Amino acid sequence: MLDLEPLLNAVDYERIYQGLVSSIMNSSFGGMLMMMGGEEALVPLKEPFTEKMRGTLHDMVESDRFKAALQQGLDANKISEDIVGKIETVIDKRLSELTPQLVKEMVLLIISEHLGWLVVWGGIFGGLMGAVFAFA
Repeated sequence: MLDLEPLLNAVDYERIYQGLVSSIMNSSFGGMLMMMGGEEALVPLKEPFTEKMRGTLHDMVESDRFKAALQQGLDANKISEDIVGKIETVIDKRLSELTPQLVKEMVLLIISEHLGWLVVWGGIFGGLMGAVFAFA
C-alpha cells in the first residue's frame, strides 16, 4: 500500500490553524475573544491544535474506509489506462491496415456520396454561364 506519511508532512498545518482563528474571529465569539486579548489569546492553543490535527489526519488516512476509497480510485485509474491502451492498440492496428489504394477508394466513395450533387449543379450553372457569355 502507499505510504502517505510524506503527504501528511506536506500539509500546511499553520494555514489550517490560521483558518480556524479567522473563523473564530469572524464568528459571534470574535467580540468576546477581543475582550480577552484577541487572537493572542488563542496562541497557546496553536501547538495542541496542530498536533491534534496531525494525529486526526493520520488516523483518517490509516482507516480502512480511506484505504478502500483510495484503492477504488487507483483501480478506476488503472481501468481507464487499460481502456485507453486498448483503444490506442485498435487505432494503431486499423491505421496499419490502411494502404494508399484503400485511402483512395475511401475518398472517392465519400466524394461520390456527398459531393455528387456539387458536380451536377456545377455543370448546370457552368453551362448556363457559358451560354450567357457566348450570346453576350
